[in-house]
Amino acid sequence: MEKTVLKTKIKAYWAIIKEKAKTFGVWCDNHPLSLIICLSLIMALAVECFTRRSVVKGFVFLFTNPLFFLANAFILFFLYSLSLLFKKRYSLIFVFSVIWLGLAIANFITTAYRTTPLSLSDILILPSVITIINKYLSIFQIVVIVILIVFGISMVVWVIIKQKKQKVELLKSGIISAVSAALTAGILIVSMNSDTLAKDYYFIGNGYDKYGFVYSFCLSAIDRGIKKPDEYSEDYMKAIKDDVNKIKTKQVNPDVNIVFLQLESFFDVHRLKNVTFSEDPIPNFTRLMENYPHAYLSVPAFGAGTANTEFEILTQMNTDYFGIGEVPYKSILQDTTCETVNYDLKELGYSCHAIHNHQGTFYGRNLVYADLGFDTFTSLEYMNDVEVTPMSWAKDYVLTGEIIKALDSTRGSDFVFAVSVQGHGKYPDVVLDENQKIKVISDSEERKIAFEYYVNQLHEMDDFLGELTKALSEYDEKIILVMYGDHLPSLSISDEDLTEASTLQTEYLIWSNYNVKAKAKDTEAFQLFSRVMSVLGYNNGFLTKHHQNNSERDDYLDVLESIQYDTLYGNRYIYNGENPFVPTDLQMGIKKIAVSKVDVIGDAAFITGNGFTEWSKVNVNGEEADTIYINSSTLFILADYLTPDYTITVAQVAWDGTVLSETQPYKGSRK
Repeated sequence: MEKTVLKTKIKAYWAIIKEKAKTFGVWCDNHPLSLIICLSLIMALAVECFTRRSVVKGFVFLFTNPLFFLANAFILFFLYSLSLLFKKRYSLIFVFSVIWLGLAIANFITTAYRTTPLSLSDILILPSVITIINKYLSIFQIVVIVILIVFGISMVVWVIIKQKKQKVELLKSGIISAVSAALTAGILIVSMNSDTLAKDYYFIGNGYDKYGFVYSFCLSAIDRGIKKPDEYSEDYMKAIKDDVNKIKTKQVNPDVNIVFLQLESFFDVHRLKNVTFSEDPIPNFTRLMENYPHAYLSVPAFGAGTANTEFEILTQMNTDYFGIGEVPYKSILQDTTCETVNYDLKELGYSCHAIHNHQGTFYGRNLVYADLGFDTFTSLEYMNDVEVTPMSWAKDYVLTGEIIKALDSTRGSDFVFAVSVQGHGKYPDVVLDENQKIKVISDSEERKIAFEYYVNQLHEMDDFLGELTKALSEYDEKIILVMYGDHLPSLSISDEDLTEASTLQTEYLIWSNYNVKAKAKDTEAFQLFSRVMSVLGYNNGFLTKHHQNNSERDDYLDVLESIQYDTLYGNRYIYNGENPFVPTDLQMGIKKIAVSKVDVIGDAAFITGNGFTEWSKVNVNGEEADTIYINSSTLFILADYLTPDYTITVAQVAWDGTVLSETQPYKGSRK
C-alpha cells in the first residue's frame, strides 16, 4: 500500500515537473532574447565562482565590480546571440555553455597547482602539458576528467541530434548579433589599447581577479604579439639605430667560458616570514652570497612561466610588451628568428650550448632553440644516470657532468645555458618521504607538507650548486657562472609573506673561478646578460649596447619596445630591412649518437655504438623495434626483427613520441 502511494506521488511530481519544463520551454521559444540575457548573467556568475574557487568570491566580484561583471556577461551575450541566427539555437547555446564551463573548470584545476590563471597560451602548449599531467593529477583524477570530457562531447552531440528546429527571425536576430558584436569588439579593442589595463596585466593573476575570467581569457586570445608603437616609423628607427651605432664595438679576446644556470623555482627561503628551518636549507647558496656579487632579479612569472624568464634572458627583450599570458616560444618564435645573446656571442667566436634535464619538446625547445642560435641542445633524452624526485622530476645533479661535457666539446670559448627542473611543482599534499632532512616550522599548517617537500628539493638543488662550483673551480679554463631562479614556487606565497622584495623577484649571483671585478645590483631579467657582458668587457649586439648605455634615459623602455616591435613584427629597419639571423643546424646532444656494429647471438641482437640512453629506440628498415637499453654503448632487440639485409638506425624519442634525432643508417646482413 505504502509503495503504491509513493509511486503515485512520484508520478504526480514528475507530471508537474514535465508541465513546468514544457511551460518554460514555450517561454524560451517565445522570448529567446530574454533567455540569452538571463543565461549570460547566470553563466558569467557561474564561471567566476569556478575560477575564483569560491561561490562567495564569485558574488563578491559581482557586487564590488558590477561594470566588469557586466562586461564579462556582455561577451557571453554576444556569443549566445549568434544562436538566434540558427534553427537549432539551443544546440549552439549548449555548446557555448559547455565550452565556458569547461574553461572555468580547467582554470579551477590549473590554479590549484600554480598561481597563473588559464590563458590561450596554455591551450597552445597543451601537447607538452599532456606529457607531464601525471605529475599533477592522480590516475583517478585523470580518468574522471576524461570521462567528463567524453560526457560533455556526447551531450553536445545528443542535443544537436535531438533538438527540434526553431523559427528564425533573420532581420531581428541579425541586428541583435551585429550590435552586440560591434559593442563587444569595441570593449576589447579599447581594452587592448588602454595603458591602464595593460599595466594591470603585468601580473596576470591580478588582471584576472579584477576584470573577470571571460573578459581576460578573450583578451589573451586576441591580444597577441607586440602592438605597433605610435612613434614607429622608418625615420624614428633610423634615429635609434644611428644613436646605438655611435657606440664603438670593443675589440676583445674572448677567453672566458660563460655559464648561465636557470634554477627551477629557486629563491632564498630565508626571505619568508614566520618560517624556521631545522637547518639552513641552502648553505652553499648562502655561502656564495656572502662571497660573491648578488642582487634581486625581477622575473616575468610567478609559480609558472619558466619559458618567459628564459626568453627574456636569451633575447634581452621584455615580455611585458607581448599579449596577456603569451609565451613567445609558442607564438612568434615559431615563425622567425631574432637577435639573441647566442648570435652576439657567436660573433666573438663562442660555441653555444643549451642543456635541460627535462624533455626536449617541452615549450617546443627542440625547434625554438635553433631560432635562438644554439649549436647544441642536450635534453633529458640524451642523459644517463638520471635520478628522479618522488614527484618524478629529474634531479639536478646530472647537470654538473653535462655542463662539463659542453665545456669540453670545443677548443674555443663556450656559452652554456643550463635550465634545471628539480624544484618544479606540483608539490604533494601527503608526506612522500618520512626521512626528509629539513624540517619546517611554519604558522601555516595548511601548506606545511607541500612546503617542506619543496624545501628539501631546494636543499638537494643547493647540494648540486656546491658540486658544480667545486667542479668548475678545478676547471683549467676561465669560467664565469651566473645562477638565478626563474620564478618563485607555486605555494600561495604573497608579498606580505616576504621580509623584502616581491613575489616577482628571485636572486641572481655571479661566480667565477678566476679574479674578476663584478658588481651586482637589482635588475630585470632582460637586462641581466648585458650586465654580465659589461663585467667581461663585451658590448657587441644592438640590444646589449642599448641596455648598457641607455638604461638611465627617460625613453629607455619606450625605445626597447620599438626595437622589439621592429625586430619581430616590423620592417627590421635597424637591420637594413633584412633578418640577418639564420637558424642554426641544431644538434641534439653534445656528441652525435652512432651505431658501430650489430651482433646476433641466437635470438638476440645487440646493437653497439655510443651515446645511447633509456630513450634510445632501434629502427629496423624504418620500423621501430621493441628496444631494451643495456648501457650507453649497447641496446638489445630480438633478432627476429632483422631481415636478411637490413638497415638500422637509433632514434632518441621524446615522451610524446617526437623523434628528436636519428643516427646515420647502419647496413648489415644476416648470414
